[in-house]
Amino acid sequence: MAVGLVVLVVAVYWPALFQEMVNYDEVQWIRAGEPPSWDRFVSIVTYDESVWGKLGYFAPLTAVSVMADRRIGELVGARDMVHKASNLLFHCLNCLLVLWLMRILGFDLWLSFTVTAIFAVHPLQVVSVAWLAERKNLLMSFFFLSGLILYCTYRARGSFCLYLAAPAAYCLALLSKPAAVALGPCMFVTDLLLMDKRFTARSALRVAPFIALGFIWTGVAASTEGPVLGAPPLMDRILFVPYKVGFLLGNYFCPRDLSLFYPPVTVDQAALIWWAPSLVFIAVASLLWIIHRRVRIESIVWGLCFYVLNLAPSLGLVPFAGMNELQVADHYQYLANAGLSLAVCVMIATVFGLLKPRAAWIAKGVFTACLIMGLSLLSMGQLQVWHNAESLWKDVIAKYPLSYTAHYNYAHYLDEQSRYREAVAEYTRALSVEGRSFQAHTNLALILMKFGRLDLAEQHLQRALEINPRFGEPHRNLAKIRFSQGRYQEALSHCRTASELGADCQPDKLREVIERMPPH
Repeated sequence: MAVGLVVLVVAVYWPALFQEMVNYDEVQWIRAGEPPSWDRFVSIVTYDESVWGKLGYFAPLTAVSVMADRRIGELVGARDMVHKASNLLFHCLNCLLVLWLMRILGFDLWLSFTVTAIFAVHPLQVVSVAWLAERKNLLMSFFFLSGLILYCTYRARGSFCLYLAAPAAYCLALLSKPAAVALGPCMFVTDLLLMDKRFTARSALRVAPFIALGFIWTGVAASTEGPVLGAPPLMDRILFVPYKVGFLLGNYFCPRDLSLFYPPVTVDQAALIWWAPSLVFIAVASLLWIIHRRVRIESIVWGLCFYVLNLAPSLGLVPFAGMNELQVADHYQYLANAGLSLAVCVMIATVFGLLKPRAAWIAKGVFTACLIMGLSLLSMGQLQVWHNAESLWKDVIAKYPLSYTAHYNYAHYLDEQSRYREAVAEYTRALSVEGRSFQAHTNLALILMKFGRLDLAEQHLQRALEINPRFGEPHRNLAKIRFSQGRYQEALSHCRTASELGADCQPDKLREVIERMPPH
């Protein structure tokens, strides 16, 4: 069974090994580990601001794993393929851990295999496997599942050494991605619903260290990430939770037209429609809890709790960088997928249980085979979106034409490919969506300078400085323009300012060049 799952995963995701990197967050993670060395390793694990300033929250294990990939890739001469292969390897391992967890929790072979197969090949998982930036998702899930398995095995066998090993796995999960804070609550609901099947003080004491460590690490992650600019008010974030959960559930049950980005939604506290989902959410949760006290649906409730708890860190109640850009994202469901799949499969198994034993087994086999085939085909189709940066951004733009990020990153890709006229068009579209992007103004000006359109380039550089006076690149480029125009003192002034703001401009060398220039 385990071998069959691995073969299935490799067969579905094999094309990912030959796909190009996309120019969104991947470059930052790769640069964090360059050059691969002991000094770089120390910089990563000791929170060097030069490394983590652009990466956001502290996830040193993820950065170290990418650095290790880079070193191996240099040795074998296939750097990008090594990154992709590592992602695929961790996804395979996570599938095996999900299967192991299902068996430890006492579920039968059919249920365990079907849940794991959905986790393995669901189209929602494609983004985590194909996108290097989601290595943190894969690593975190690996250590999260390992910690939960250790805890469940300790509860089954009573070996205290297993209990002591669980915090080690938890710490590694936290060092991969702060979303691992859900492990403590997941342990608690496992005791409450599947093991003790009631609240006990001993269970609360067992999981207390994990929950406490989760709170501490939440503070560490928030402090390293810094203040989240533009975070919505708390009440808006609370009202947005049911919408996010509902949207992600929709993508789970109908995984078509998936995208890296989805159109943003603005919460209106004055509109009753935004309060209704919250009331429905509370009513459904209360009803399930009441029913489970009378009917044996603990497995369903556990699966739904596992789903919601693992979504919780990404729901925005605690602000995080990128929460406005990625209000909802498919990769938020990567680990949570296992819980929801269990709840669904238990309900389906209950229906099949009404049939005669032989008919039930046939129905289960047909259901699982059809489900695997359908999800695998959808995942292989979704994987083509990640062929390269161009296919990714064109897909997002086709589904969400007003995505500034998609237009900007597609323009950047075209610029790197020396497709300047297309890049100008995309930067212009990006600015039509978000006119206050000083980076887009600056990049567009650089291309216009190559075309000799200095007057128009200057307008964009001046606009960039109006938006962000502390950005040094426009001054650096204005220095080039002024020098080409023979306005040397202005060029020198802009170069000094650029250098003071951290841009790569050398005013002393420029002054020497100007002094050697023949007088007009």
